Amino acid sequence: MSYEDVYTCKKIQLQGDAGVIGTALKPSLSWGIDTGFFETAANQLSLSIGGTELYSFYANVFRGVPAGSFALSVGATSATTPTLCPANNDLDTGVGRGTTDTINLIAGGISGIQYAEVSNKIIQTVNANVGLTADAGSAQGNGVILSSYNVYDTVGTAGDAATLPAAFEVGTLIYIKNGAAANSMDVFPASGDDLGKGVNTVEALAAGDFAVYMGTTANATWEKIMGGTA
Repeated sequence: MSYEDVYTCKKIQLQGDAGVIGTALKPSLSWGIDTGFFETAANQLSLSIGGTELYSFYANVFRGVPAGSFALSVGATSATTPTLCPANNDLDTGVGRGTTDTINLIAGGISGIQYAEVSNKIIQTVNANVGLTADAGSAQGNGVILSSYNVYDTVGTAGDAATLPAAFEVGTLIYIKNGAAANSMDVFPASGDDLGKGVNTVEALAAGDFAVYMGTTANATWEKIMGGTA
C-alpha cells in the first residue's frame, strides 16, 4: 500500500507487510521503488539508493557498504579505540580521542601519533620505546625493533644488538639512540636486507650516538640519513 505525503507530494511505499525484510532492489520502506530502507540481517538496517545498498546501521556502527568505504562508531572513543575509521572492515584503525582536546591516530588498536592542545598550541606525541636493552644474543634477527623511536639505555656487552624490521614501506623512518654509558651496540638489517652497508651487513652504533634509517626499497633496503652524537 502507499501513503500520499500532502506536504511534499512524494510517495512513501510499504512493500508488502510491515514485517517484510525487503531487498536493495525492493526495500520494505521505500520512496519510489528501489530507494529506501530494508533489513539485511538480524538487527541490521540498510539504505538502498537506486537499487544499490550504500549504507548500513548495526550494533554501534554506521558504515558505507561498498568495499573501502568508511565506518563511524557510536561507542566510547579512546586513545586506542577509533570512532572514525577509513575502512569499514578495519574498525580498530582510524581516529580516536585520548584526553580532553586530544586527537589520536590509531592503527591496529595502537595509538601511533597523538595531537594535544596545550596553551593554545598543538603538541605532537609519537609512539616510542625507551629504556630498552640491546639483545645479548648479538645475532641478526634478534631484538627486532618495534617502534619508530627507540632509546637503548642498556648495552651490557659491546656488540649487543637490535634488528630493523623486515616489513616496511619506502619512507619508513627508524630512530635509534644508544644511550648506554660505554658499550657500542650493533644494528642489523633483517635477513636478506641491506641497511646501506651491504646485504646482511651489521653497523656499529657507538655509545651516545644515534642513527636514523629510512626505507628506500620496500621490505629490502634502508639508507642511513642521519647519525652522530646527540
